[in-house]
Amino acid sequence: MSRTWVKRVAGVVAAAVVLNVVLRWMDASPDPVGITVLALAVACLWWLVSDLGVHLQPTEWTAHAVQTSRRPAADGRLGVLHRAVHDTFDPRGAGTTSAHAPVTVQAVLRDATAGRLRHSHATGADETSVQVVRRLLPDRDPELAAYLLSEPAPRPEPRTLDRLISRIEAL
Repeated sequence: MSRTWVKRVAGVVAAAVVLNVVLRWMDASPDPVGITVLALAVACLWWLVSDLGVHLQPTEWTAHAVQTSRRPAADGRLGVLHRAVHDTFDPRGAGTTSAHAPVTVQAVLRDATAGRLRHSHATGADETSVQVVRRLLPDRDPELAAYLLSEPAPRPEPRTLDRLISRIEAL
């Protein structure tokens, strides 16, 4: 039995005893069983109201404006990648910016991949990101290397782009 119920039962017993004592003192000849049932009924009603009242929350009907705040990107490549990805998946797709977007996405991903490979391998400081990817990546991840080195740059689907980014993170 939980503490709450122990307190509740003790309260009902105490209320019934106090009521019987007070009614006997007033010479009202109380019925002990009836007083106990009355105390129990009042207590049950009280418990129901108090237990349900705890779970009731006031309804708030006012709408809060969603505030979109963008923090500036710590890495400039992130902003470039965000714009390029947006332009890549732009449904209008015929503009000049969207024509160059796959090239930009590929270049940013290639630079990020080269950075990860430089961090884990000894590379020359004079090597470009294309050279680093061409030299180190085909053995580790041929599919990622094929995308990063393909010309012209393919327009990736969202799932493909997600998979490529996950592979770069795993390097």
